[in-house]
Amino acid sequence: RRECCPVHYEGSFSLKWKPESP
Repeated sequence: RRECCPVHYEGSFSLKWKPESP
């Protein structure tokens, strides 16, 4: 599901809209 949360991106944590995920 789409939700704004801290995701691991390019070796750093950033608040981004992650794609469809469990």
